Amino acid sequence: MVFNDDQNPAGALSDQLTEFVSDNNAHILYRYDSINGVAISMPNGAIDKLKELKNVKSIEKDIMFHATLDRATAIMGAPQVWDMGYTGKGVKVALVDTGIDTSHPDLKGKVVEWKDFVNGKDKPYDDYGHGTHCAGIIGGTGKASDGKYKGVAPDVQFIGVKVLNDKGAGDLATIIKGIDYAANSDANIISMSLGSEQHSDAVCDAVNHAVQKGKIVVVAAGNSGPDSGTIGCPSDDPYVITVGATDKTDKIASFSSRGPCNDGCQKPDVCAPGVNIISCRAYGTNEKKAIDTYYLAESGTSMATPMVSGCCAIMVQKDPNMTLKQAKSILEKTARQLGSKVPNANYGYGRVSIKNAIDYMNNNCTPAPIKSPAPTPTPKPSPTPKRPDNPGYNPGYPGYPTPAFPGYPTPAFPGYPYPPYDGSPYPGYPYPQY
Repeated sequence: MVFNDDQNPAGALSDQLTEFVSDNNAHILYRYDSINGVAISMPNGAIDKLKELKNVKSIEKDIMFHATLDRATAIMGAPQVWDMGYTGKGVKVALVDTGIDTSHPDLKGKVVEWKDFVNGKDKPYDDYGHGTHCAGIIGGTGKASDGKYKGVAPDVQFIGVKVLNDKGAGDLATIIKGIDYAANSDANIISMSLGSEQHSDAVCDAVNHAVQKGKIVVVAAGNSGPDSGTIGCPSDDPYVITVGATDKTDKIASFSSRGPCNDGCQKPDVCAPGVNIISCRAYGTNEKKAIDTYYLAESGTSMATPMVSGCCAIMVQKDPNMTLKQAKSILEKTARQLGSKVPNANYGYGRVSIKNAIDYMNNNCTPAPIKSPAPTPTPKPSPTPKRPDNPGYNPGYPGYPTPAFPGYPTPAFPGYPYPPYDGSPYPGYPYPQY
């Protein structure tokens, strides 16, 4: 439940909440800092009474958020920027996910802060494996693979925020609490490979609060493609960097969610590799998908998102004062443009290139012109047909018969005018994964 922005729940609102809780066998789960609201557990029949409280802005039922699941770094040009000295050193990424397994050789010593909103444990862990896989993509050192599976920004540090359980799911109240925590931390970037097909104003308010506090928020578009209008939440928020997934040939993944959003906002913003990505495996998880003791391959916009989070970490190392707006603009300008126009509902502005982004920041890269669609010419109106025996005859004039002339008007071809090609996969796609 969210209160009007000009109302402080500490006063009269707190009194009416206390009375409501007492009278309806309810319980206040969380009081949020980032939004003027609370999470309440209560019997189903009490919802109508809750609506009667004064100065209530909105009430949302709980919804579930799910984890949206060695060549990728090379595709984006990461090895070149490593050689230039950009590895994410000094940058912190808050990973809001299922946790991080710090016993993994690639992630040892990298988690400098930890908060568990699921089980309340003091030490980092990952009982599902999704967060560990994402952490490896962002900033794994590659130690267990002799550097083969090194992350995009191997010198970043992590703030682990566990909001998803051992099945990869978490409720709305917990997700907001995790975003709240990350927003109040000293993280530079918040990476969230999670989402819901249902929109929540409250979770978007929490995300926007994090942005206002200077965080660069990167969110997975979702895995509900290839239909249009399948962007999830909070990836439908206009202020976050929303990431779709491509394969190793820069083709949009069949599962990657497409725009636009319900409010017309064009998403995703950019894409990144997200098909068969090999990264860290949390101990005791995903045995069937494991390629060895320490690694497994996964596909999803969940994998593409930490690619972009790692790119943002490198850019923040280059410019510690970088804002979300600046990061998004640079990634969009320097992406490899894909599709018939830019931006589009499949790729956004295209597949990110951290090499191009750093070159641009060093004034060594001129962005390609935006591929806007060619303007459609305005058709000239056809003249009104005349009868041969009466040049002044108008078929619409009252009192005259209106038989059509033979062959007039010329039948239109089915589907004409044809829509411009928008980058959608050809029939038969996706092709077999490598």
